[in-house]
Amino acid sequence: MKKYKELLSVRQCTAFYKEKEDRTSSVKSIETIFLQNEDKFNKVCLSGISLKDLSKCLEALSQRLLSKVKRYRSSESYKKAHQSDVSFENLSPYDYEKQVAKSLSEMGWDTKVTKASGDQGCDVLVVKEKTRVALQCKYWSKPIGNKAVQEINAAKSFYNAQYAAVVSNQSYTPAAKLLATKLKVALLHHSQLNKLIEECNSLNRG
Repeated sequence: MKKYKELLSVRQCTAFYKEKEDRTSSVKSIETIFLQNEDKFNKVCLSGISLKDLSKCLEALSQRLLSKVKRYRSSESYKKAHQSDVSFENLSPYDYEKQVAKSLSEMGWDTKVTKASGDQGCDVLVVKEKTRVALQCKYWSKPIGNKAVQEINAAKSFYNAQYAAVVSNQSYTPAAKLLATKLKVALLHHSQLNKLIEECNSLNRG
Protein backbone atom coordinates (compact mmCIF):
# COMPACT_ATOMS: atom_id res chain seq x y z
CA MET A 1 0.00 0.00 0.00
CA LYS A 2 1.30 3.47 -0.86
CA LYS A 3 2.31 5.86 1.85
CA TYR A 4 -0.78 8.01 2.02
CA LYS A 5 0.97 10.56 4.17
CA GLU A 6 2.83 11.64 1.04
CA LEU A 7 -0.45 12.33 -0.73
CA LEU A 8 -2.57 14.13 1.80
CA SER A 9 -2.80 15.61 5.25
CA VAL A 10 -5.16 13.95 7.70
CA ARG A 11 -6.12 17.25 9.19
CA GLN A 12 -6.92 18.58 5.72
CA CYS A 13 -9.12 15.59 5.01
CA THR A 14 -10.98 15.71 8.28
CA ALA A 15 -11.31 19.48 8.36
CA PHE A 16 -14.16 19.07 5.95
CA TYR A 17 -16.10 17.23 8.63
CA LYS A 18 -15.28 19.39 11.63
CA GLU A 19 -18.23 21.68 11.07
CA LYS A 20 -20.59 18.78 10.58
CA GLU A 21 -22.39 17.12 13.45
CA ASP A 22 -22.49 13.76 11.68
CA ARG A 23 -18.76 13.17 11.58
CA THR A 24 -18.49 9.40 11.83
CA SER A 25 -16.34 7.29 14.10
CA SER A 26 -14.80 5.72 11.01
CA VAL A 27 -13.46 9.08 9.90
CA LYS A 28 -12.08 9.66 13.40
CA SER A 29 -10.39 6.26 13.26
CA ILE A 30 -8.73 7.19 9.97
CA GLU A 31 -7.18 10.21 11.67
CA THR A 32 -6.03 8.09 14.60
CA ILE A 33 -4.36 5.54 12.35
CA PHE A 34 -2.58 8.26 10.37
CA LEU A 35 -1.32 10.04 13.46
CA GLN A 36 -0.10 6.86 15.13
CA ASN A 37 1.47 5.30 12.07
CA GLU A 38 2.71 8.14 9.86
CA ASP A 39 6.16 6.62 9.38
CA LYS A 40 4.93 3.14 8.59
CA PHE A 41 1.50 3.70 7.17
CA ASN A 42 2.24 1.51 4.16
CA LYS A 43 2.14 -1.43 6.58
CA VAL A 44 -1.15 -0.49 8.19
CA CYS A 45 -4.26 -2.51 7.40
CA LEU A 46 -7.33 -0.42 6.65
CA SER A 47 -9.77 -3.30 6.48
CA GLY A 48 -11.70 -1.96 9.44
CA ILE A 49 -12.32 1.43 7.85
CA SER A 50 -15.17 2.18 5.51
CA LEU A 51 -13.96 2.86 2.00
CA LYS A 52 -16.91 5.18 1.63
CA ASP A 53 -15.62 7.37 4.44
CA LEU A 54 -12.09 7.28 3.09
CA SER A 55 -13.44 8.27 -0.31
CA LYS A 56 -15.22 11.23 1.27
CA CYS A 57 -11.95 12.39 2.81
CA LEU A 58 -10.12 12.19 -0.50
CA GLU A 59 -12.97 13.91 -2.33
CA ALA A 60 -12.95 16.76 0.18
CA LEU A 61 -9.22 17.26 -0.25
CA SER A 62 -9.41 17.11 -4.04
CA GLN A 63 -12.10 19.80 -4.04
CA ARG A 64 -9.93 22.03 -1.87
CA LEU A 65 -6.97 21.56 -4.20
CA LEU A 66 -9.07 22.26 -7.28
CA SER A 67 -10.37 25.40 -5.65
CA LYS A 68 -6.82 26.59 -5.01
CA VAL A 69 -5.83 25.85 -8.62
CA LYS A 70 -8.83 27.82 -9.95
CA ARG A 71 -8.02 30.78 -7.73
CA TYR A 72 -4.40 30.77 -8.85
CA ARG A 73 -5.29 30.55 -12.54
CA SER A 74 -7.59 33.53 -12.18
CA SER A 75 -4.93 35.58 -10.41
CA GLU A 76 -2.96 38.36 -12.06
CA SER A 77 0.35 36.62 -11.32
CA TYR A 78 -0.74 33.55 -13.30
CA LYS A 79 -2.02 35.61 -16.22
CA LYS A 80 1.21 37.59 -16.30
CA ALA A 81 3.36 34.45 -16.22
CA HIS A 82 1.41 32.83 -19.06
CA GLN A 83 0.68 35.78 -21.27
CA SER A 84 2.02 35.77 -24.81
CA ASP A 85 2.41 38.55 -27.34
CA VAL A 86 1.98 36.11 -30.21
CA SER A 87 -1.09 36.98 -32.27
CA PHE A 88 -2.46 35.07 -35.23
CA GLU A 89 -4.87 37.74 -36.44
CA ASN A 90 -4.70 39.66 -39.75
CA LEU A 91 -1.42 38.21 -41.01
CA SER A 92 0.17 37.64 -44.36
CA PRO A 93 1.11 34.00 -45.10
CA TYR A 94 4.78 34.73 -44.40
CA ASP A 95 3.99 36.58 -41.18
CA TYR A 96 1.89 33.59 -40.15
CA GLU A 97 4.93 31.34 -40.57
CA LYS A 98 6.97 33.69 -38.36
CA GLN A 99 4.25 33.75 -35.71
CA VAL A 100 4.10 29.95 -35.64
CA ALA A 101 7.89 29.89 -35.21
CA LYS A 102 7.73 32.55 -32.49
CA SER A 103 5.04 30.70 -30.59
CA LEU A 104 6.99 27.43 -30.65
CA SER A 105 10.16 29.26 -29.67
CA GLU A 106 8.40 30.50 -26.53
CA MET A 107 7.57 26.88 -25.79
CA GLY A 108 11.22 25.85 -25.85
CA TRP A 109 11.66 24.78 -29.47
CA ASP A 110 14.63 25.80 -31.61
CA THR A 111 12.98 27.22 -34.72
CA LYS A 112 14.05 28.21 -38.20
CA VAL A 113 11.83 29.83 -40.82
CA THR A 114 12.98 28.59 -44.22
CA LYS A 115 13.45 30.75 -47.29
CA ALA A 116 10.33 31.85 -49.10
CA SER A 117 11.52 30.15 -52.30
CA GLY A 118 13.08 26.72 -52.59
CA ASP A 119 11.84 25.56 -49.20
CA GLN A 120 10.76 22.18 -50.62
CA GLY A 121 7.43 22.48 -48.84
CA CYS A 122 8.74 23.14 -45.34
CA ASP A 123 8.03 26.61 -43.95
CA VAL A 124 9.37 26.15 -40.42
CA LEU A 125 11.83 23.59 -39.08
CA VAL A 126 11.65 23.02 -35.33
CA VAL A 127 13.83 20.99 -32.98
CA LYS A 128 13.52 20.13 -29.31
CA GLU A 129 16.01 17.69 -27.79
CA LYS A 130 15.96 14.76 -30.26
CA THR A 131 12.65 15.64 -31.89
CA ARG A 132 12.90 17.29 -35.32
CA VAL A 133 9.70 18.37 -37.05
CA ALA A 134 9.12 19.87 -40.50
CA LEU A 135 6.11 22.21 -40.60
CA GLN A 136 4.08 23.63 -43.42
CA CYS A 137 2.01 26.65 -42.40
CA LYS A 138 -1.25 27.49 -44.14
CA TYR A 139 -3.02 30.78 -43.44
CA TRP A 140 -6.08 30.34 -45.59
CA SER A 141 -9.75 31.26 -45.75
CA LYS A 142 -10.93 27.72 -46.51
CA PRO A 143 -10.19 24.16 -45.30
CA ILE A 144 -6.77 22.74 -46.14
CA GLY A 145 -6.61 19.97 -48.74
CA ASN A 146 -4.34 17.14 -49.87
CA LYS A 147 -1.57 19.22 -51.42
CA ALA A 148 -0.23 20.54 -48.12
CA VAL A 149 -0.04 16.99 -46.72
CA GLN A 150 1.80 15.72 -49.81
CA GLU A 151 4.29 18.58 -49.77
CA ILE A 152 5.24 18.38 -46.11
CA ASN A 153 5.55 14.60 -46.31
CA ALA A 154 8.16 15.06 -49.06
CA ALA A 155 9.88 17.85 -47.13
CA LYS A 156 10.28 15.60 -44.09
CA SER A 157 12.87 13.48 -45.92
CA PHE A 158 14.58 16.50 -47.47
CA TYR A 159 15.15 18.08 -44.03
CA ASN A 160 15.95 14.78 -42.26
CA ALA A 161 13.05 15.30 -39.87
CA GLN A 162 11.44 12.52 -37.87
CA TYR A 163 7.99 14.07 -38.16
CA ALA A 164 5.94 16.21 -40.51
CA ALA A 165 3.01 18.45 -39.62
CA VAL A 166 0.71 21.02 -41.18
CA VAL A 167 -0.30 24.02 -39.06
CA SER A 168 -3.21 26.19 -40.09
CA ASN A 169 -5.82 28.69 -39.01
CA GLN A 170 -8.41 26.51 -40.78
CA SER A 171 -9.77 22.99 -40.57
CA TYR A 172 -8.82 20.15 -42.93
CA THR A 173 -10.78 18.40 -45.66
CA PRO A 174 -11.76 14.76 -45.16
CA ALA A 175 -9.40 13.79 -47.98
CA ALA A 176 -6.51 15.60 -46.29
CA LYS A 177 -7.24 13.85 -43.00
CA LEU A 178 -7.34 10.46 -44.71
CA LEU A 179 -4.04 11.03 -46.50
CA ALA A 180 -2.42 12.44 -43.34
CA THR A 181 -3.38 9.29 -41.46
CA LYS A 182 -1.87 7.14 -44.20
CA LEU A 183 1.36 9.15 -44.41
CA LYS A 184 1.54 9.83 -40.64
CA VAL A 185 1.44 13.59 -40.95
CA ALA A 186 0.10 15.59 -37.99
CA LEU A 187 -2.64 18.14 -38.75
CA LEU A 188 -2.92 20.97 -36.24
CA HIS A 189 -4.65 24.27 -35.68
CA HIS A 190 -2.24 26.90 -34.39
CA SER A 191 -4.04 26.81 -31.03
CA GLN A 192 -2.72 23.25 -30.65
CA LEU A 193 0.97 24.09 -31.01
CA ASN A 194 1.53 23.33 -27.32
CA LYS A 195 0.58 19.72 -28.14
CA LEU A 196 3.03 19.32 -31.02
CA ILE A 197 5.16 16.66 -29.31
CA GLU A 198 2.10 14.69 -28.22
CA GLU A 199 0.66 14.81 -31.73
CA CYS A 200 3.94 13.64 -33.24
CA ASN A 201 4.31 10.81 -30.73
CA SER A 202 0.77 9.67 -31.48
CA LEU A 203 1.78 9.15 -35.12
CA ASN A 204 4.06 6.31 -34.02
CA ARG A 205 1.16 4.64 -32.26
CA GLY A 206 -1.13 4.94 -35.23
